[in-house]
Amino acid sequence: MSLNRQRASIRGNELVTDTRSGSCTLTLAPTSTALTSEGACILVGSGAAGGIAITAMLDTFTSAFGSSTGGNATTTANFTLP
Repeated sequence: MSLNRQRASIRGNELVTDTRSGSCTLTLAPTSTALTSEGACILVGSGAAGGIAITAMLDTFTSAFGSSTGGNATTTANFTLP
């Protein structure tokens, strides 16, 4: 799984989980493209056919995007594996 963030070049660890109990950690690093970071990890055991939701969460306290109010940057996407 590759994850691109378009709002800022983020550097830090991101936890990736799925609705089948899979998880992995990817390290985001800026690319040569402005405002873009990439990272990759493998969700082992998540490849059976059917619907799956994948969530990526950036811990803002360990990245440059921490704030006094806390909270994490989270996004979820739904997929159907053939």
